[in-house]
Amino acid sequence: MHTFRLLMLAGLIALAGCASVEPLVPPEPLVEYTPAFNVQEIWSAGAASDSEDLNLGLRPVSDGARVYAASYDGTVTAYDLKTGDEVWSVTLERPGEDGWFSGAHEVELSAGPTVADGLLAVGGSDGTVALLEAATGKVLWQHPASSAVLAPPAIGGGYVVVHTVDGSLTALAAGNGSERWVVEQPVPALTLRGSAAPVIENDTVYGGFDNGKLLALDLADGRVRWEIPVATPSGRTDLERLVDLDGVFKVTSQVTYATAYHGNAMAVANLSGQVLWTQEVSSFRGLDADWQRVYVTDETSELWALDGRSGAVLWRQDDLRGRNLTAPTRFQNFLVVGDYEGYVHFLSTDTGVQLARVEIDGSRIVAPLLAVNDILVVQTEEGTLAALKITE
Repeated sequence: MHTFRLLMLAGLIALAGCASVEPLVPPEPLVEYTPAFNVQEIWSAGAASDSEDLNLGLRPVSDGARVYAASYDGTVTAYDLKTGDEVWSVTLERPGEDGWFSGAHEVELSAGPTVADGLLAVGGSDGTVALLEAATGKVLWQHPASSAVLAPPAIGGGYVVVHTVDGSLTALAAGNGSERWVVEQPVPALTLRGSAAPVIENDTVYGGFDNGKLLALDLADGRVRWEIPVATPSGRTDLERLVDLDGVFKVTSQVTYATAYHGNAMAVANLSGQVLWTQEVSSFRGLDADWQRVYVTDETSELWALDGRSGAVLWRQDDLRGRNLTAPTRFQNFLVVGDYEGYVHFLSTDTGVQLARVEIDGSRIVAPLLAVNDILVVQTEEGTLAALKITE
């Protein structure tokens, strides 16, 4: 690792042993180009409180009819996907009657929401996990996890699975929040701020950890089916040995695609854990995939397209280098990313060429953009929730 990069990281280490990774290179200026199409904002809302520089795991989700968003001040809100009209809004409070907390006050939400099976889950910086009824916002239960939740929980098969910053993956019963099993992985002395969101696919939970490992676990009992190192620590110092699977990974019906900081992009067979291919790409943001390609935002905010069958590099895009891009999202026939100045960039999936861009509110976009049919939903750090559509 170059001295410049070491100094950049060293200056950003938090007290808890976490590093917040910003662009390791100066941001590229926006390039001039002729837009291939127009992008229209069809609605926007002040969905969230300002969470600037907190690097939270808050992101919008949708069930196809509504968009759900959470804010740092404890508010969870449902909006109509097409109109942006508010359907319901709830502010969570931490209970105090049983000694769990000193007194009731608003939860500082740091992850989620996640929606599935008519349920909505969120996590808090104090370890609070809450489950709500998606249709009404009714709070079904709250449960204290072992530490802060910085990744959206997963919902499926009657469970809510939560990844906490102490390296634990905990399964809670969706019915009442009771703890069913816990799997722990060691946390290195220095990690990136954040956690990878677990994914439930059929009867398996997939989880990425701060030690660079990807695990597949039995949903019913937490038994480890396989584990794969996506990144392996090397070097003399904690900074050089920093590995982290914090970014978004993609689980399909047969293959899981993942990437890690100071590691590789990798395809793993879901059933056996066999590594199908690897490509040396370091990322803390993550990736998306379709049936042909895997798309990665690397540590310098260069974008890569890899062949989904072999991992071969199809193209690299460096026009947005240093702009602190989100993980990419496949939207219609395009690839979309958000940047540190609140711009949403539309690129060709075939070549990586920029096709359009639109500015939201000037504040950083941290979470991957949400694609729902022909609507793209964006949440910024200043609290704007915006829905976009492509027009001619």
